[in-house]
Amino acid sequence: MRLPSTTNRFVAIRRLTANDVNALKQFFEVNDLPFFNEAAECAEKHLAAFLQVPTKSCFAAFSREVESFHGEIVGFGSIDVLARPRGGRIAYLGEVYVSNAYRRKGVATKIVHSVTEEADRLACHQVILHCSYDTIGFYERTGFSVWERGMRLEMGK
Repeated sequence: MRLPSTTNRFVAIRRLTANDVNALKQFFEVNDLPFFNEAAECAEKHLAAFLQVPTKSCFAAFSREVESFHGEIVGFGSIDVLARPRGGRIAYLGEVYVSNAYRRKGVATKIVHSVTEEADRLACHQVILHCSYDTIGFYERTGFSVWERGMRLEMGK
């Protein structure tokens, strides 16, 4: 099965599969991201299961320096599609990470574009996200707009 992809001169982007868990684990470890720092075995199982659910999607940017799409992951983004009780679907953009060496080269923009295309394919009527103040400008440039207020409740603290 050929997976849809997006490319630029630095990276090729495609949807991840369960076969990519080790490459994604390496990306998180190399970039000191917290997902795999605690309970790695549990996180690997969770990620493998996540990648097999049709309403959850992860996209990765693979370095173009490697010939195949199975090389080094240099960026990552994910969405989780939720059915709304009153009808329709929304996609939650959970995270976008790009390795330092690939920042400011359009990689995050390509990841967001791939994620929003997937949300459209899954018939979502909107994509929502929570971001830090310093990334608002980036998301606005990719088509998002500031919307209402976000709040959270930290559980188990």
